[in-house]
Order: sequence, then structure tokens, then C-alpha cells
Amino acid sequence: MNSNLVNINDSICAIATTLGYSAISIIRLCGNETFDLLKLFFCPSFPKRLEKTKGFSIHSGLIVDANIVIDDVIVAVYRKPHSYTGEDMAEIFCHGGLTVPAQILHICTKHGFRMASEGEFTRRAFINGKMNLMQVEAISDILTSTNSNVSKTAVNNLSKDKHKKLQDIFADINEVVIQGEVNLDFSEDEQIEMKELDIVAYIEYLDLIVKHSEDYIPVKNGLNILIAGPPNSGKSSLFNTILNQDRSIVSHVPGTTRDYISEKIILHEKEITIVDTAGYDLTGDEITREGMKKAEELLSNANAIIYLIAPCDLQDISCHEKKVAEWKHVFKVPVFAVLNKTDLLEKSVTNNDLLKISVKEGTGIKDLLTEIDKWMSDTFPEDYTIPLALNQRQLNLFKKIRTSLIEAKNTRNISIELYIENLRHALSFFEELFGIKVLQEILDEIFSRFCIGK
Repeated sequence: MNSNLVNINDSICAIATTLGYSAISIIRLCGNETFDLLKLFFCPSFPKRLEKTKGFSIHSGLIVDANIVIDDVIVAVYRKPHSYTGEDMAEIFCHGGLTVPAQILHICTKHGFRMASEGEFTRRAFINGKMNLMQVEAISDILTSTNSNVSKTAVNNLSKDKHKKLQDIFADINEVVIQGEVNLDFSEDEQIEMKELDIVAYIEYLDLIVKHSEDYIPVKNGLNILIAGPPNSGKSSLFNTILNQDRSIVSHVPGTTRDYISEKIILHEKEITIVDTAGYDLTGDEITREGMKKAEELLSNANAIIYLIAPCDLQDISCHEKKVAEWKHVFKVPVFAVLNKTDLLEKSVTNNDLLKISVKEGTGIKDLLTEIDKWMSDTFPEDYTIPLALNQRQLNLFKKIRTSLIEAKNTRNISIELYIENLRHALSFFEELFGIKVLQEILDEIFSRFCIGK
């Protein structure tokens, strides 16, 4: 939504629920004229002046158009400033389906409401100071989350309590900048005492946020785990077993998977893309070698690798161990070395570096997934005690704030001008983070991710 194309003083309406076959639909109304317009087509069961009713109250009644009853509804009333947007709001709870909600929405527009644009309700909340830009982006993540890890992190960021420390740091820096600018304008005998900032503590807090955010963002974007190894080691069978469905073609012919195939799963609240790749066979035909080339490209984007071998590969175990060590060094990711088809072994293998499984018999799979889960828990710990950067924009700003504060600390006893200038930089990055000063293009892009009714 381009804010230059709409009037934020309009009263707006939108369906807040999915339009389709359902028990209930919700139509959201907002604006200074909400109750004056609503009373034109809503007839309460217990006659009263709707515009005089208290906030956080519900009222039964009928939606009527040209003396024809459209539906029997419930209307929830929210009074400014104690509403989602900070303006007068109402929500009509009507019967679901395709027809009735569309009819009521049409009646709303006929009586003076304008159809809301994407994210316009939340944009109004932002403009009216009900939330900062970090909280806006948290709502966006809640709406689009595909797993509970992302939604819980976003809900955590929505809490005003989690933002209090950042707001306090911002306020302290702002106070010192004002004091410093006064001192720069006056002679030495007119100087005022400047507040001492605990910059070291601020930097340590930002270090914590940056560290945990760098752990979180890959999880939010989805972790990539590749299944790789020599041909006919059972990669496709393991892929299908993890997914619990037949997505890859399984054959005893080496090199059945010529390219790659991927599928998303949720493993312990985290979204993972499992990728089944072509086997490493340097003697294969041109198609097989092309699949291997594509697999190598995928390795550079992997967060972890399952390197799968079969008993027939044990005679070249040193070559495979070398490959595992090489990938760990080159790609800087964990490589789980796994021996499949243990049901074919005539004697046990004592190599403790190998996880031993049999996809055919279903043994060892749980142990492999436990190892992967342990790696995820250790590498990407969940922390709901602090706000996190939910995206690269926020992470970059946190890093810039930290850098500015480090430079301010280093110049504190050298030059008051440099000290204040570095604090000013930190303030400007805070203002971008909170949305106090931010480019219109960035706001438009953020709000364009929202649905019409939010």
C-alpha cells in the first residue's frame, strides 16, 4: 500500500477472516465515523445509541439493507484510544460462507466505509503510536509463520516489556546528546553536567541480541539439510522415511536420483528442507555427473549434511572419511556420517564415528533425528528473554547501533564532539529500527506483506 494514495482519516472496512465456507466471518471497521456509519445498517436487539456504548462491549442485532434483514450478528465495540488501531473500531461477527460476508461488506461501502488496503489497520496502529516498527514486523511474522518456533519468537517481540530496555537505552542516549549539544554551544564556564552512560552494559546487551538473532534468522528462513553420499547408499529411501511418504524414486540401480528433490518438514518446531541429492560417482554418465554438479552447488547453502554410505562402501572408508572432513572444513557445517543397510552386515562395525541405521528395518532413524535435534538445540538456542532481530534489516541496524556505541566509548575521553557525533549515529539507527524515521519505501514494503483485514 502506498500511503500517499489513501486518506488515513477515512473510515475503512475489510473482512478479517478467510472468505469461504466457515461458521463465522468477521468484518472489521475502523475510523472516526465508525459508529455514525454503522448505525445506518445495524439494528441492535436492545435499542440504544451505539455511538454512546462503552468500549470492549458486545451487542446482538440485525444487519438491515433497504428494510431487508441480511443477517443476525454480534457487534464488538472498541473505543479509541484503547483499540488495535488507536481509533474507534467495531467488528461484525456474522455467519460465514461466501454470500453473507460479501453482502455485509458491500453494505458497509455503500454507507460510507472505504475498503481497506493491505495492512492499513496495522499501519494506522503504527501511525497512532500503538506499536513501533519492530512490533509491526513481529505481527507480519505471526501471520506468515509456518512453525511454532517463528510464531513464538514473533509473539515475544510483540511484547512491550521486551522493548523496554531498548527504549530506555534510546532515551538515555537521547538525553546525553541533548546535553552534549548544549555544552558544544556554550563556553566552558556555562557547561552543564552530562549524564554518564553505561555504554559497556549497552554494548553487552546488543552483543547478546546480535548473537541470538544470528542464530535465529537461519531457523526462521528454514534450515537446509542435504542427504549426500555415494550412489545406491539408500539416500532416497532415507529421504522418504524422514518424510514418511514416497517422494523419491527408490531403486537398486545406482544413480537413480539424477538431479535433486526437496521437501519441507517440521522437526521439533523448526522448519527444515530435506534435500535428496545425486550420488557421488565419478565414473557415472553425463547426466549423473550433472546431478553431482548440482548437488555440489546445493552444499554451499546447506546448514547440515547427512553423508550416507552402505556396507559396500566400507572398503573405501578412508576416502569417505576424507570427504566428510573436507566438507566440514569447506562448508563449515556439521556432517553426520551415517552407515545405512546395517541389516546386510555379517559382523558389527566398530567405527564409533558412524551413526548406524537400517532404513529397511527402521532401526537407528530415531537416533539420527535425535542427533540432528541436539545439533539444532545447541546451535540455534531459543531465547525468549530478549527481543530478537526478526530479519536482516533489523539485524543490520542492531549491528550499526553496537558499532556506533563502541566508537562512542572509544572517543568519550578524547573528543566531546566525536563522542556526541557517534551517539547521534546510534540514535539515528534506533529511529530506523523503531520506525521513528524511516523511508516511505521501506514502510510500504513492510505493510504490503499484510492481508487486507490486518
